[in-house]
Order: sequence, then structure tokens, then C-alpha cells
Amino acid sequence: AYDHGRLEEALAAFLHMRDLGPEAIEGWFNCGLVYQKMGRLDEALASYQEAVRIAPENAKTWCNLSSVWFERGDHAEAERAARRSLELKVDYARAWDHLASALSAMDRLTEAAEACQQAIHIQPALHSAWFKFGVVNFQLDNMVMATEAFNMTGEDPDFFAYVLYYSSMIAARRGELDQAVEKLEQARAADAGNELESTAMKELAAAFTKAGSHANAADFYSQIT
Repeated sequence: AYDHGRLEEALAAFLHMRDLGPEAIEGWFNCGLVYQKMGRLDEALASYQEAVRIAPENAKTWCNLSSVWFERGDHAEAERAARRSLELKVDYARAWDHLASALSAMDRLTEAAEACQQAIHIQPALHSAWFKFGVVNFQLDNMVMATEAFNMTGEDPDFFAYVLYYSSMIAARRGELDQAVEKLEQARAADAGNELESTAMKELAAAFTKAGSHANAADFYSQIT
């Protein structure tokens, strides 16, 4: 049921499993998994915390707990849970990936880049780690490395539109305005409501201002407002 997106059905089954074996980790962990997928973060957090109480040496639970803390906006707790997961299983690529998210959110970019590299070293096809590595390098103004990292995400649908928006911003920072506009249009076609759209337009507006093309800059600022 979970694999086919029937979340209510999956939750009912896992709750029954939990009730049958309240001291078994599987019921609590899987309830947390479904709750998190449903966006019910308080219940997901409580389920994972109970799973941790039952089996504190389970690295996977700590890893998922990190992602819930991150979604709730508590980046310090997300870091702590990810590091606990890595203490238990140092070659756990997903835990390194979650650690990178927490560190990046706290503006500890060099550490975040190192965590991404650890995840990629362990699991070279982990697209989320490549994407985060691209974002961190973009924030560090390392456009060559950012571009290479974004290219490694391929056409993963989870990141495709985001990569196009970042590609537009990278082109804008390089002064390649025609390419920046082209990438922006491609990104909009892929996901017009993406949260990065206004950020990309600000990059383009700033680039057009720098190039002395004030009418184009004003047009982009107008679109943002």
C-alpha cells in the first residue's frame, strides 16, 4: 500500500502492527515513515522517538529522525540526529546527506560541502547529495563546481526544475544574459510555481542592471512584485 501511494491504508496496517507488538521497532518506524510522507510531522516525530527508545542503536531511525527535525525547522536537532546515525554507521550515505542539509541551513557551508562529498563518495548516484553540493557551491560562489554538481543530478524529476533555475542564476552571474533568460523559461515550463522563480528573477534583474540594461531589469523586478 505504501509503495503504491495508498497512505491511509498503509498507516492503518502499520498502526495495527504497532498495537500487536508495541515493543517492536518495526511498527513505530513505519508509522513514522507514513506520517512523514503525509506531512504529519508531530506524529512522525513521536513515532521515530519511540522507535529510538526501543532500539537506540538503529542508525536508520536516527537518520529519519534527522529529516523530520529538519522539516520542522530545528536544524540543530537535525544535525545531532544525523551525527548519531553516523556514529552507529559511518558509511551511511543518507545520514551524510541529511547532515549536509542541516549544516547548510545553519550557513556552515564548508562543513556542508564536506558532508555532501562523504555521501557522494559512499553512494556516487545519490542525486540529492549532488544537488546539495551544487547549492552549497553556488552559495560559496564556486560556479564551476556548482555546475558540475548540478549536471550529476541528470534528469531526476525531484531536482530537474531546481537545476534549471540554478543554471539560469549561474548564467546571470557570468553575464551570459541570453542563456540566463533561456534557462529561466525552461525552468518555468518545467515548474512555474517553483520557490526559486523569484530568486532567479532577482539574479537576472541584478545582471541586467550591471549590464546597463535598466528596462529589462525593471521588467524582472516588476514581475517579482
